[in-house]
Amino acid sequence: MAQKRVKTRFPGVYTRLTTDPKRKHNGRPDRAFDYCFKDLEGKLRWETAGWLSAGASDQHTANLRAERIE
Repeated sequence: MAQKRVKTRFPGVYTRLTTDPKRKHNGRPDRAFDYCFKDLEGKLRWETAGWLSAGASDQHTANLRAERIE
């Protein structure tokens, strides 16, 4: 079953919870940050920026997305 992505306050940036019960961050399920963009051919692409436990955040992901779009 695919994990549902949830919007953040930044456009094109989403978060999803881990499906691994052993992967925790501060006693809660860890979260992954994803972003989407359209490539040069106009196709929607998804990339994972990182995990909350590894230091990723929604602001960091939005910055990565901005660099990718340019």
